[in-house]
Parts: sequence; structure tokens; C-alpha cells
Amino acid sequence: MYYFLAILPVILVLISLIVYLVSYYNDIYSFLPKSAECFSKFKGSPISSIHFKEYLKSVHPYIQKIKCPNMKHNFILDYSKNIRQLPNKYKEMLVTYTGIADKLTKNLGRFNSYPWNFYVSINNLEMNMPYTLDSSIIVALSNLEEIYHTFKHGHINKQFLNMLIHEKIHIVQRGNQDMFNKFYKQIYPMLNERFYNKIPDKIQQSRMNNPDSNNQLWTYKINNKIMLPLLVYSNNSVNEVAYNVENYNDIIYLRQKKHKLGFKSHTSIYHPNEIFACSVAHHIVDRTLPGNYINFMKKV
Repeated sequence: MYYFLAILPVILVLISLIVYLVSYYNDIYSFLPKSAECFSKFKGSPISSIHFKEYLKSVHPYIQKIKCPNMKHNFILDYSKNIRQLPNKYKEMLVTYTGIADKLTKNLGRFNSYPWNFYVSINNLEMNMPYTLDSSIIVALSNLEEIYHTFKHGHINKQFLNMLIHEKIHIVQRGNQDMFNKFYKQIYPMLNERFYNKIPDKIQQSRMNNPDSNNQLWTYKINNKIMLPLLVYSNNSVNEVAYNVENYNDIIYLRQKKHKLGFKSHTSIYHPNEIFACSVAHHIVDRTLPGNYINFMKKV
């Protein structure tokens, strides 16, 4: 009894610390001003998701300015200011495009049960590339404006339609990543296994990690070597580079291996999520999706 009384203050302090830490984690972004609308408690906001928090934590400080060019002091705050709710101006256009996409994917199981959620990025966030956060698609405002000009004249941009389906695939992947990983092992011969080791900091400093990879890394077997494929930033451009895990100075530029590995030039191959989304989106738009892919998607 006396022992319990002696340690009771310590127990109470530990409990208080745990409660504080949990509260801090849940409110880690509470310091943000109301003007940072993407951090609002709006139901379904991707910026309040665990996926978003984990993604930003994974971005190396050397790359933060590349992903968020107008960053000043606080990466989380400045990144958040560059994501806005979708302007009403583009809603009719996106309803039209997503309606076409839904028709093209109507026979792919639960694919259409995932809703279309859109936000826009500004100020060259993520180099104006489309990507996903949690269950939402982020599209650069400048890209939407460009597509809108042609849409007003009745034109449907096939490349934009392809992009929407590509990003929707990433959302489906996120909710079923284990199933996709098993399928990848069946269809991509060069795929080796997941990579869990620490990446050398010198490489991390130039790594353009993608939220669509869900913080998973893979190794490939190329030329009898185990290679780690990454997207790397250098000289104002990004390249797909594979590093020999036994000697990180031994690298392969994957664009030189695409055709030999059986992929088309338009396919990004630095991650199986990207390979799948690139190839499947093109097949869906062209109505040429192979039967084994259709059967898999129906099971997801």
C-alpha cells in the first residue's frame, strides 16, 4: 500500500502527460489562423487527415521549398495556405468530366462508390502537379482555368479525363493498398519486395516523395541488382532514378529502361502505384482494359 502511495504521484504525472500529448496531436494545427481555410474542421477536409500529416512529416527540409515555393518559415502553415476549396466556377465542368469518367468505370466494381472530392492548389504548390490527399483530388487552379477555356466551347480534353481517372485510382489504392500490393506482385515481374531501411540523407535531400505512394517504398530487380526506385529533384526537374541498395552510387535512370521492362513512355515507373494508375487510366479511357485488370478491380 505504501509503495502504491509512493508511486501514485508519478502515475498521475504520466497519465496527465499522455492526455496532453494525445490532445496536442489532435490539435497540432489549431494554431493556424482562420484564413487558412484548408485547415478548417470542415467534414471531409483532406488537410485534417492522418494521411496529410504523415505526408508532410516525410518531406525533407531541403525539398520543402520546392514543393511550396512561397514558403517562408512554417512549412505546414504555408503549404496549407496554398490549398483552397474548389471555386464554383469550375463545378459544372467537373460534374461533366466526372460523369464521363463514371460511365467509363461503371463495370469496375466499387470504383464509383468512391466520391469525387476536389480542392485546388495555388502558387505552384507541388509544381502544379495533380495529386491526392486522403480521399480528395488536388488540382492546380491554373490547370483548371486552362481546361475551362476549352470546356466553354464544348471541348472535352481526353488528357484531363485521363488525369481524373488516374487520381481516382490513387484514392481507391489508398483504401485497399494490401490488395493492390498482392496484385502488383502478380503482374510486374521486376517487382522485388517492400523497402523498410533508412534512405541515406544525401538521397533524401533530393527525393520528391509523392503522397500517392502512401509512404510505401519498393525495390525492383533490374540487371540482377536490387534497386530502390525514387522520384528525384535536380536542376529544376524531376527524374525517375533507381539506386542499388548495395551501393547507392550505382544508379539507373528509369526512363532508359521503360521499354525493356515492358512499359510505355507515358508510364511513370518509380512506384507500382504510379505504374498501375498510369497504365489503367489510359486503358480505361481507350476502352482497352485487359480482362485480368477488370476482374481485379471488381474484387476491390
